[in-house]
Amino acid sequence: MMSEESSKQDDRIKFLVIANDCPEARLAAFFAGRRAKRSNARVILLSVLEPPEFGHWATVAETMRAEAEEKAQELLREFAAEVKAQSGEDPEEVIREGMDVEEIRKLIDEDPAIS
Repeated sequence: MMSEESSKQDDRIKFLVIANDCPEARLAAFFAGRRAKRSNARVILLSVLEPPEFGHWATVAETMRAEAEEKAQELLREFAAEVKAQSGEDPEEVIREGMDVEEIRKLIDEDPAIS
């Protein structure tokens, strides 16, 4: 049986950080974690995998997709460790496949808590 408090949804605002290889993204994770702690907010990390363009090379495309997902998970682990070090909380981690701008917009539209 769930208590009333544990069944409540976490309605704190979220700071979105795009997890990729650029140095600015790592710095953004650092500052998002610090700001989340000061403002009682959460951090959501997003990694977007661009779909491979190998129509008839299905096995090559699947291999590329698997490698990209593995790299995205590794990046999310690194970013999550930084966010947790700064905020004291594990961030939410999301991996999407598609074009960066479209997936960022979709996530923001789907989650009204993202600030």
